[in-house]
Amino acid sequence: MWEDGDRPGALVPADGAVSVTMCELALATPQWHVGVSPQAPVPVRKLTAQVDAMVAELNALPTREVLEAELRQREAAKGRVLGDDLHIGEVCTAVGYGTSLSFVVHYGDERKPAVVLVDRN
Repeated sequence: MWEDGDRPGALVPADGAVSVTMCELALATPQWHVGVSPQAPVPVRKLTAQVDAMVAELNALPTREVLEAELRQREAAKGRVLGDDLHIGEVCTAVGYGTSLSFVVHYGDERKPAVVLVDRN
Protein backbone atom coordinates (compact mmCIF):
# COMPACT_ATOMS: atom_id res chain seq x y z
CA MET A 1 0.00 0.00 0.00
CA TRP A 2 1.42 3.40 -0.98
CA GLU A 3 1.24 6.33 1.38
CA ASP A 4 2.02 9.86 0.35
CA GLY A 5 3.56 12.63 2.38
CA ASP A 6 5.25 13.08 5.71
CA ARG A 7 3.95 11.50 8.85
CA PRO A 8 5.43 11.12 12.32
CA GLY A 9 6.81 7.77 13.45
CA ALA A 10 8.49 4.90 11.67
CA LEU A 11 8.55 5.07 7.88
CA VAL A 12 9.21 1.37 7.43
CA PRO A 13 8.82 -1.76 9.58
CA ALA A 14 12.12 -2.43 11.37
CA ASP A 15 11.66 -6.10 12.19
CA GLY A 16 13.00 -8.63 9.71
CA ALA A 17 14.77 -6.21 7.35
CA VAL A 18 17.60 -8.03 5.53
CA SER A 19 18.83 -5.40 3.07
CA VAL A 20 18.42 -1.78 2.00
CA THR A 21 18.94 -0.75 -1.62
CA MET A 22 19.68 2.87 -2.53
CA CYS A 23 18.38 3.74 -5.96
CA GLU A 24 19.17 6.88 -7.93
CA LEU A 25 17.07 7.28 -11.04
CA ALA A 26 18.66 9.56 -13.61
CA LEU A 27 16.27 12.35 -14.58
CA ALA A 28 15.88 13.96 -17.97
CA THR A 29 17.73 17.25 -18.22
CA PRO A 30 15.27 20.17 -18.43
CA GLN A 31 15.39 22.27 -21.58
CA TRP A 32 16.49 25.35 -19.66
CA HIS A 33 19.79 23.66 -18.75
CA VAL A 34 21.44 24.55 -22.06
CA GLY A 35 24.75 22.76 -22.49
CA VAL A 36 24.25 20.42 -19.51
CA SER A 37 24.81 16.73 -20.24
CA PRO A 38 22.28 14.23 -18.92
CA GLN A 39 23.25 12.39 -15.74
CA ALA A 40 24.91 9.03 -16.39
CA PRO A 41 23.11 6.02 -14.89
CA VAL A 42 24.01 5.54 -11.23
CA PRO A 43 24.72 2.00 -10.05
CA VAL A 44 22.32 0.54 -7.50
CA ARG A 45 23.90 0.12 -4.07
CA LYS A 46 22.69 -2.63 -1.75
CA LEU A 47 23.46 -2.72 1.97
CA THR A 48 23.40 -6.14 3.65
CA ALA A 49 25.46 -5.37 6.79
CA GLN A 50 24.17 -3.21 9.64
CA VAL A 51 20.74 -3.10 8.02
CA ASP A 52 19.09 -2.41 11.39
CA ALA A 53 21.19 0.77 11.75
CA MET A 54 20.15 2.02 8.30
CA VAL A 55 16.48 1.27 8.95
CA ALA A 56 16.80 3.16 12.26
CA GLU A 57 18.24 6.16 10.35
CA LEU A 58 15.36 6.09 7.86
CA ASN A 59 12.83 5.86 10.69
CA ALA A 60 14.53 8.74 12.53
CA LEU A 61 14.10 11.15 9.60
CA PRO A 62 12.06 14.13 10.77
CA THR A 63 8.84 15.18 9.12
CA ARG A 64 9.01 18.33 7.03
CA GLU A 65 7.26 20.27 9.81
CA VAL A 66 9.77 19.15 12.47
CA LEU A 67 12.73 19.91 10.21
CA GLU A 68 11.31 23.35 9.39
CA ALA A 69 10.83 24.13 13.11
CA GLU A 70 14.43 23.09 13.83
CA LEU A 71 15.69 25.28 10.97
CA ARG A 72 13.68 28.28 12.19
CA GLN A 73 15.04 27.80 15.73
CA ARG A 74 18.64 27.50 14.48
CA GLU A 75 18.33 30.61 12.32
CA ALA A 76 16.64 32.57 15.13
CA ALA A 77 19.60 31.72 17.40
CA LYS A 78 21.82 33.39 14.77
CA GLY A 79 19.61 36.48 14.79
CA ARG A 80 17.91 35.69 11.47
CA VAL A 81 14.15 35.40 11.43
CA LEU A 82 12.60 33.44 8.59
CA GLY A 83 9.26 34.67 7.27
CA ASP A 84 6.12 32.63 7.85
CA ASP A 85 5.69 32.26 4.10
CA LEU A 86 9.01 30.40 3.73
CA HIS A 87 8.58 26.61 3.80
CA ILE A 88 11.02 23.76 3.18
CA GLY A 89 10.45 22.17 -0.21
CA GLU A 90 8.74 25.27 -1.58
CA VAL A 91 11.73 27.58 -1.76
CA CYS A 92 13.25 26.16 -4.93
CA THR A 93 11.83 22.98 -6.34
CA ALA A 94 14.05 23.20 -9.41
CA VAL A 95 17.43 22.88 -7.71
CA GLY A 96 18.61 20.76 -10.60
CA TYR A 97 19.41 17.39 -9.03
CA GLY A 98 20.28 14.97 -11.79
CA THR A 99 18.76 12.02 -9.97
CA SER A 100 15.73 11.03 -7.94
CA LEU A 101 16.71 9.22 -4.72
CA SER A 102 14.91 6.36 -2.97
CA PHE A 103 15.61 3.54 -0.54
CA VAL A 104 14.04 0.08 -0.78
CA VAL A 105 13.95 -2.02 2.39
CA HIS A 106 13.75 -5.78 1.75
CA TYR A 107 12.52 -8.34 4.28
CA GLY A 108 13.41 -12.00 4.83
CA ASP A 109 9.79 -13.16 4.69
CA GLU A 110 6.95 -12.82 2.20
CA ARG A 111 6.40 -9.09 2.90
CA LYS A 112 6.69 -6.72 0.00
CA PRO A 113 9.62 -4.28 0.12
CA ALA A 114 9.06 -0.88 1.72
CA VAL A 115 10.03 2.13 -0.41
CA VAL A 116 11.11 5.52 0.94
CA LEU A 117 11.17 8.29 -1.68
CA VAL A 118 13.45 11.15 -0.69
CA ASP A 119 12.50 14.75 -1.42
CA ARG A 120 15.83 16.56 -1.54
CA ASN A 121 14.16 19.95 -1.68
